[in-house]
Amino acid sequence: AKHLRQYHPNVRVMLNGFPESLLSQTPESSAVNPKFTITYTGSLYFGWQSADVLWKTLQKLIRERKISTDKIQIVYAGKDQALWRNWMQQYDLEKIAAIHPYLPHDDSLHLQQKSDLNLMLTWSSQKLSGILTGKLFEYIAVQRPVLAVVQGESDPEIEAIFMDTHAGLAVVNAD
Repeated sequence: AKHLRQYHPNVRVMLNGFPESLLSQTPESSAVNPKFTITYTGSLYFGWQSADVLWKTLQKLIRERKISTDKIQIVYAGKDQALWRNWMQQYDLEKIAAIHPYLPHDDSLHLQQKSDLNLMLTWSSQKLSGILTGKLFEYIAVQRPVLAVVQGESDPEIEAIFMDTHAGLAVVNAD
């Protein structure tokens, strides 16, 4: 809204919603995954998003044998498999990567619901912030913890949503 107010003073923000049916479903948190599962579903925007902070950390923990590759997996479902595969190769995480093609929405929601941690990737700058994707609201609706990795600088709007909903943690990729 703050960016659009330069064109007109009467600008309002309406946050995305999600079907109440998602909220009424019991999260699959009672089912224990054989491996700690980090899931990202959806599109990737090359050059705008990055999870280097997460990939470097996982790579280090695996190399130091603080995490066994038998105990963790990173799940991706979407149309940008080549970019995801490149990230996994770059950080030597192919052994723990499970890559799915673009899935129907219900299947994507099912992956999110059974995940231990859903990954959100976004970006922010002084000129462009408050990018609240529909995926964020899906992640909140499926009631599983979310890690938001923001490329650029911190985003007060995302941080406020995370504080209000207790959805998880928002970090800047450079941290």
